[in-house]
Amino acid sequence: MFSIYILVSVFIYSTAFELQRSLNSRYLGKEPTGSIQVKLLGGSKTSGNIIIRRGAHSAWGGICDDGWSKNNGDVICRMLGFGKCIAITVNSKFGHLSNNRIWLDNVRCNGSEASLEDCHLSAWGLHNCDQKEVAGVYCGRQNDFALKKSAKTFKEYAIRMKGGRNPTEGRIEVNTGYSWGTICADTWTLMEAMVACRQLGLKYARSHTTAPYFGGNNVSKIISGLHCTGEESNLAECHHENVGKEVSCRDSNLIAGVLCTERLPDLQPNVTLLEETIYLQDRPMFLMQCAMEEGCASSTAFHIQRTYRDWQIYRRRLLRFSSATKNVGTADFHPFLHMDDWEWHSCHMHFHSMEVFAHYDLFDKNGKRVAEGHKASFCLEDVQCDSGIAKRYICQGYSQQGISVGCSDIYTHEIDCQWIDMTEVEPGDYIFRMQVNPERKIAELSYANNAVVCKMRYAGVSATVTDCKLCSL
Repeated sequence: MFSIYILVSVFIYSTAFELQRSLNSRYLGKEPTGSIQVKLLGGSKTSGNIIIRRGAHSAWGGICDDGWSKNNGDVICRMLGFGKCIAITVNSKFGHLSNNRIWLDNVRCNGSEASLEDCHLSAWGLHNCDQKEVAGVYCGRQNDFALKKSAKTFKEYAIRMKGGRNPTEGRIEVNTGYSWGTICADTWTLMEAMVACRQLGLKYARSHTTAPYFGGNNVSKIISGLHCTGEESNLAECHHENVGKEVSCRDSNLIAGVLCTERLPDLQPNVTLLEETIYLQDRPMFLMQCAMEEGCASSTAFHIQRTYRDWQIYRRRLLRFSSATKNVGTADFHPFLHMDDWEWHSCHMHFHSMEVFAHYDLFDKNGKRVAEGHKASFCLEDVQCDSGIAKRYICQGYSQQGISVGCSDIYTHEIDCQWIDMTEVEPGDYIFRMQVNPERKIAELSYANNAVVCKMRYAGVSATVTDCKLCSL
């Protein structure tokens, strides 16, 4: 009786999944063939929302900004014949798509690829975005906008905050020897904000702003193209594109601002748990349907799903492992998204509050990525806490999510997406890497302990990791 129940349940689930897939296919039409073409829309020759198509006669559509990174931007700019990506944009910065058509989601490149086709791509046309969530880029012309020091060698220049509601927030104004002025915010990120707060003696950056929340529209902009690693002691140590009495910004409406704080979370993965739990599993694809909805499989798995009616019987070889991430900082870790933007996952029966909380990669000895796993969405909660610390965050229902100071969020090896798809990987020696908060969307005390790197021996039927250690993102 129990076996019959399982078979019926699988049949019902598979039928429902196939129906939804059929509806998607009916909406999207037959998947086009041909190479991916790309162009920019809504900006200038070197900037804009990214739109793509396959083949010369197919329709143009956008790329969802979920997990969008500078590595992805480098590939786009290379395809367009420009230099490297100077900055990426999200949330349809250059305008909403009129046709509401999205072709790709969860694009993941290492930055060296010649084309998007060489990156890890989800199934064409399957996504969870709308016209307000299109990815974009600022590209540099070949040999332009190189990350270099300005022709002038700077000593530490004066810096101040203005326009805030309190002494810990405001727009950044600098004086490089000309006069006081603001900073173009085209390339202003959390990394630059970290350096600004450090230089101001206000410890850390909780957030950065680019919209003119703190005024300053009538103040001259005197620095553009500022790029920091986040470790510098002052802004003068960062790379500058242009410095002058008044410089031109790619978007003159953006002004660099910060919100500083004395406390921040600090995430640290558990190295020992990873070493102790890693193993191989052959898993039929009908048991991976929830995971594949989140993009947790290699591109060949999605090809099989699109091509063969009996795709559920195919098997994938997965490298599985548990991961625990502890907050060793001085403030609770909260999701990047507001509760109103959390996504309900019916397969897992809870809300996911972060699109990309962890990322798993496998590299060969030359540093080329040969496989990757991806925790597409996460629910954050206190699973295990130090003695005397009460759990505050849970995933059940529409509850507050996060990781308290002194607590760990644990994803055990049997949970969906706690894997790397190894099906096409040849036996050999590799480097395994796990990163948490890989996009640095949430400010932390330090990113020097956000990754684990291990040596891995893959024998085809077994896998072992050794010499695992914490390292920087």
